[in-house]
Amino acid sequence: MKLFSPFRVRDIELKNRIVVSPMCEYSANDGHPQAWHLVHLGSRAIGGAGLVFTEATAVEERGRISSADTGIYEDAHVASWRPIVEFIRAHGAVPGMQLAHAGRKASTAPPWTGGKPVPVSEGGWEPVAPSALAFDAGYNVPR
Repeated sequence: MKLFSPFRVRDIELKNRIVVSPMCEYSANDGHPQAWHLVHLGSRAIGGAGLVFTEATAVEERGRISSADTGIYEDAHVASWRPIVEFIRAHGAVPGMQLAHAGRKASTAPPWTGGKPVPVSEGGWEPVAPSALAFDAGYNVPR
């Protein structure tokens, strides 16, 4: 297998085997991707990647790691993602999205603001997870 040879999975063909993996960018506003996402992800498509994944994108609001995470839990989010997806496609790459739910790690501050848990009293939210175990010391116990 050669890095620059096409790769096919069912009906999707990548022009090569270069994949941009999902990265937490902490640059969204109310779950909506911003110009940052267009530039960051779009530049990877321009650079020649065959597949460009978005960051971990929350399937529900309380499933975000931080308030700065992207989402796909409101219809309006689809419209916010559309120009980014169209740009990626226009430059020959296939857009992908990592669907995510933060579980017990939810309601955390972005890394550059400390990366610590954000209590409900300070604008955070109650995490929801499959078990009632806190992510770490100082984190809220999830429901």
